[in-house]
Amino acid sequence: GKEYLIPIYFAKEKINIEDIEKLPKSFVLKTNNGSSTNIIVFDKNKYQTSNLVKTMNKYVKIKFGYFMLELFYNKIKPMVIAEKLLLDNGKVPDDYKFHCFKQKGGYKIFIQVDYDRFSNHGRNMYDENWELLDFTLGFKSDRREIDRPKNLDEMLNIAKKLASDFDYVRVDLYNVNNKIYFGELTFTHGGGYEEFNPKEYDLKFGSLWK
Repeated sequence: GKEYLIPIYFAKEKINIEDIEKLPKSFVLKTNNGSSTNIIVFDKNKYQTSNLVKTMNKYVKIKFGYFMLELFYNKIKPMVIAEKLLLDNGKVPDDYKFHCFKQKGGYKIFIQVDYDRFSNHGRNMYDENWELLDFTLGFKSDRREIDRPKNLDEMLNIAKKLASDFDYVRVDLYNVNNKIYFGELTFTHGGGYEEFNPKEYDLKFGSLWK
């Protein structure tokens, strides 16, 4: 439902200076046809508007599918999106990413939590009972204690509903002041390049994908 969607200011094939000038002081710019093309703007007065426009219009032309062999990206109609900047106590909120494997009678889900995304990026992995697991995926874990979300059951239910059409998908959510927002669906986590440590978890994950 709409209550889980991050408010969008615009979605356009190409943007201009006036589009940026109409935005509030803080916002996020991103494209839908690639990865790592986000600009988080806390105060647009600290940016040169023409540079934002130039950068995003360049990003939207990139054929990202050829970079990581994720060719489906090339089939998306490229758009520049401006959306509300979500903040949790003045900081970019943690990412809750639900790796959903369809099994007989339900799902097997691993919960990935990315913290300090833009400073000292770390990542914890949990099971559905919020037990910290003894492996890492792509990024280190300092085994930081992260409180179990009060609305974890609701987050799991949302993830399962969004995953229902797929054998595997990663469902990304945010949780800001106990309000849940949808981020994205991802079918090729890390482009398939992020490594498990210890490596036997690579096989454990893979064996769940029927």
